[in-house]
Amino acid sequence: MRRNGSTSSWRRFSTGATKSSMFHSFKALPMKRPFVFGTVFSALKTGFADVIVQCTIEDTKLSEIDTRRTLVFSAFGCVFCGMWQYALFVKLMPRVCPQAISFAQKPLSQKIRDFNGLRQLAIQVFVENGINNPFLYFPTFYTIQSKLKTNTYDPRVTVPMGIRKAYDNFSTDVPAILKIWVPAQIINFGFSPLWFRVPFVACVSFVWTCYVSFLRGKFDSDSDDAVHSDDHKDGTSSDRVTTTKN
Repeated sequence: MRRNGSTSSWRRFSTGATKSSMFHSFKALPMKRPFVFGTVFSALKTGFADVIVQCTIEDTKLSEIDTRRTLVFSAFGCVFCGMWQYALFVKLMPRVCPQAISFAQKPLSQKIRDFNGLRQLAIQVFVENGINNPFLYFPTFYTIQSKLKTNTYDPRVTVPMGIRKAYDNFSTDVPAILKIWVPAQIINFGFSPLWFRVPFVACVSFVWTCYVSFLRGKFDSDSDDAVHSDDHKDGTSSDRVTTTKN
């Protein structure tokens, strides 16, 4: 009986140790594999946000969701929000602003007195919101959407379509994204360690993704080439197109 009791206790201990080891391994994954974690998390988060909007706000049955639309979100989340923004936030930014890492680690009392660090923080926020978001983010998304909508992967067709959509929606898309991402990236670049930058953006962007999915989530019923100036007289686009962040 004692032997059976000892065996049972050992099994419980072994199982508990295994679960604890798995938990710690998963917990350490974002720091050990930031690129993989950020890319997969961004893709899943972005697609999931669109599914939630379709099923709850738009009252679409799960069996009837627009999978092509969700695929646009997921592909964009993987390629731009995961891969590209990892390269931008984790690899490029620290080279452009070499004090970014040390500045993020400082307490707030030291940050407000670090004028050079604050200047580099401003540079990072400008690169993200003055260049990346208005001139790379939206054209990339609309290009991916055009590829899946038209079933063509010829960049000579889809890239001009994506750029044109970004131009048509510039006056509404860019102000909307800046309202969210200027303050969010001040917090991100100012306080987040490098490994947490992409996951932070992915978490904040869940709300942003739901908002734009609801606002302009559906594909146009007409061809992209049928969009004319009459649809934009008031400075907005009649296109029901989706845009997501991270």
